[in-house]
Amino acid sequence: MGQKPAQRAPSLELVLADFRRSGRLTTSEIDKLKDAAIRDTQEIVAVAVENTLSTERQEKAQLRQIVSEISQYYELLVAELQDQVRRDPLTNLYNLRFLHDRLEQELSLIDFGRVSGLAKIDIRKFKFYNDHPGLGHHVGDEVIKAVADQLLRSTRQGREERPDLCVRRGGDEFILLMQDLHDPNEAYLVTQRFKNAMRETDFSQVLRPEETAIIMTEQPVEVDVGLAFLILTKTDAEFRLRKSEAKKIAREWIVTADMLMYEAKRFESDHAESAWLFLREDGSSGNFLQTLSDVNQADVHE
Repeated sequence: MGQKPAQRAPSLELVLADFRRSGRLTTSEIDKLKDAAIRDTQEIVAVAVENTLSTERQEKAQLRQIVSEISQYYELLVAELQDQVRRDPLTNLYNLRFLHDRLEQELSLIDFGRVSGLAKIDIRKFKFYNDHPGLGHHVGDEVIKAVADQLLRSTRQGREERPDLCVRRGGDEFILLMQDLHDPNEAYLVTQRFKNAMRETDFSQVLRPEETAIIMTEQPVEVDVGLAFLILTKTDAEFRLRKSEAKKIAREWIVTADMLMYEAKRFESDHAESAWLFLREDGSSGNFLQTLSDVNQADVHE
């Protein structure tokens, strides 16, 4: 047969109840009273300790939560500040410094055979919007913001990898970097879509009616675009771009697009003026890039 379960000693409350009924205490009952007092005291202490530990655990958990929230807050704050440093305050587009960093990074990690396009954009006759007596000083800013907005809307922002990079260079000048072009026509379509959108921009929501009328009738907002394609072929595989070389190539690429933009501006062209750029086999001349026409002329002389 199994052993009987050990009986729990009566509590201090039960011993005292017995005493109240009988009115006397035997030696045995006094011992019971001591044991009950000790046991109840131990239980009270155990409960108190458990409550204290539980409180400490809760306090530590709350402290960890607070520390975690503070850490997350400062991480977001630092990220936001870093992003602000890279952006133009008027349009919220990226600034020229960020563009140079991106170009140097991309060029130092060459994926040979990939075609990229860099477009330099300028607002045609921008001086008109700042100097016209019938237009307020805010009109120039509104025109710049409208160009930035239409540029974002016209480009390939929905791409998961390497979406088009829109940059405000300063003043009324913008730069658009289009990477991983499967076909140059992609870039032409983007720039043409952008030019068409600018002609149809409605300024009535941000300008006074008389200001809108002046812009629409006297000088509708248009842009001039120079587009420089850069391709690094597999024959360039032995060429290793150091950071200093990537920086120079990035500068030459922007300068070429700038020259093409001024060519478009001179003729008030309806389309983007474009050119193809290749990496020179020998950069000892100080220039790393050459246009397609340079390559063709070299072939003729040979």
